[in-house]
Amino acid sequence: GLIISSKGYFRVDQTTKTVRLQFSINDGQVPYRIILRWGDGTQSTKTYTKAGEYMLEHTYKNPGQYRVVIE
Repeated sequence: GLIISSKGYFRVDQTTKTVRLQFSINDGQVPYRIILRWGDGTQSTKTYTKAGEYMLEHTYKNPGQYRVVIE
């Protein structure tokens, strides 16, 4: 099956409120379609053609605590 893993923490730029999520994709079948729900009502959908290390960025409009979900 598909394995998506992350170190479980984010790097946040305090000035721009930008979060960088680094993750890796292993196993499963290509292409990989990843949906990332950022917890503020927005989502990113990406397709990857090979396993490996990737990074997605998101900028929040408001400070706060958000639950991020990867599907």
